[in-house]
Amino acid sequence: MSDFLSELELFCEEHRLDDSTLGKAYESVGARGRSILKTSIAALYDAYPPDAVLSSSTRHAVFDSGHIEFRRSPVQAVFIVFPSHVSAASLLALAVPAMTSGATEVVCICSAEKGNVPRHETLAALELAGVENILSCSGEKLSNFLRRSDVAQGSTLCIGLALQSADMFFPSDFTPTLVGSPHLGVFFPEHAVENYGVDFDALETAFAGDSVTLWNAPTCGEGTPHFFSCQTGSWEKFCSAGYEGVLVAQEFFEPAGKIFPLVLGPGCEGLWLYPQCRRELFLRQQLFASF
Repeated sequence: MSDFLSELELFCEEHRLDDSTLGKAYESVGARGRSILKTSIAALYDAYPPDAVLSSSTRHAVFDSGHIEFRRSPVQAVFIVFPSHVSAASLLALAVPAMTSGATEVVCICSAEKGNVPRHETLAALELAGVENILSCSGEKLSNFLRRSDVAQGSTLCIGLALQSADMFFPSDFTPTLVGSPHLGVFFPEHAVENYGVDFDALETAFAGDSVTLWNAPTCGEGTPHFFSCQTGSWEKFCSAGYEGVLVAQEFFEPAGKIFPLVLGPGCEGLWLYPQCRRELFLRQQLFASF
């Protein structure tokens, strides 16, 4: 084990959330909630299969005295830092690809600047996905650890999810990847609203804490989750509202795919995919010369 990974193990041990906190979250979500989260996790594993990422090397030039080689390999560690309000769906969409990329360690850290505790759904989702390092610590402690640890250049990927500022978490010589919370629009065809069949339990479990707007929804009003907002209007108006991703009926699925970065159909209410979360994000790319 490298010096950095040994140091990281000690850091995780110091700041890992205790079993009672995780157990309480697991029980609080309930069997139905856990089933929803498992379905989302399975879909993410299908989208980012573990066997799709392999270390590789390519020789770009060969000389009499040697060669130049381009190598790709998974990073050693992925740090995902998030505030307590983020949803299970948004965190899973980063944690699962990081795990299947082949990274040695995936560390999910909730900002503890104000003593916040992540949502029960979020903690349960990380547990179900198999994330072993679920921490809570201040930005100062994480920044100090990264600054003093023996981190090889390019061997660590730092991701800030829905952070107002990344400066307090990452030293100046680290360049984090910053990702925003999902902004999801759900469109109900006005002429067939009763037959749409949206699973509101899945939406609420997966996206609690994020921005979700329901268009023409029959359930808007009393009983609508407090983090959902309601809107009415035509399909054309919905398309111009600037959503990152949408959940739409089957009849709009194909046209929607040409308009929005991410389109989900019925049955995928708990799933989120970041368009920018590609395999290359989790790979270290190095150029070697041998003479």
